[in-house]
Amino acid sequence: LKDNQPASDTVRVDLTDPDIIDIIHIVAAAGFGVAFTSYGILKVADGSYPIHSYEVGSVASINTVSGFKQCVVVDIDDDDVVCVLLDDIDVRTVEDYDQLSRHDLLLVKRIDVLHPEFAEGLARPSSAVLH
Repeated sequence: LKDNQPASDTVRVDLTDPDIIDIIHIVAAAGFGVAFTSYGILKVADGSYPIHSYEVGSVASINTVSGFKQCVVVDIDDDDVVCVLLDDIDVRTVEDYDQLSRHDLLLVKRIDVLHPEFAEGLARPSSAVLH
């Protein structure tokens, strides 16, 4: 922008678009939520999965007591990572919880964050060729 002139273009956001609504929920959870601890919710990481390189905003997966679940990384502090869940987690086997819901925050360790392809619910694209 020249001479601090305001931009003449505007951006329209379709608030009926489910993808836009999901992004709003993720941002709200990251900004206003309190993270649950992952003790008893995640399977013990033994280093058998490949290391996943990620940053804030990355989609990832975590290995929970009810399978692999998708999440979005929203904060990284040394070895601690905060994720917004993209799937519900049934944790009735864990004493402190009944269920963690989509858009809840979960505090995990770096080693617990896996590549998003591990998460259940991701289907192989119909155009993909298997060899």
